[in-house]
Amino acid sequence: MSWFDGGELAALQLLFESKPQTVELNRMRERLEQMTEEERLEYEANIRRLTDLGSPVGQAFREAAFELSVRFRWMSH
Repeated sequence: MSWFDGGELAALQLLFESKPQTVELNRMRERLEQMTEEERLEYEANIRRLTDLGSPVGQAFREAAFELSVRFRWMSH
């Protein structure tokens, strides 16, 4: 269990939300929400075709894209 003094949780949330990775994930989430079903299927197919599976960047991108796809599907049902 964690305890925060007044304003600490808000400061942590602002710090998290302003991180470049979080900003980019939010942009990707918005883009996914605006995609048609056809665009989403193409996007997911392109993710599966990524060949640079061993690099940390490729791995992080695939994980983030997969997570966003799963969350979007869960939220839309």
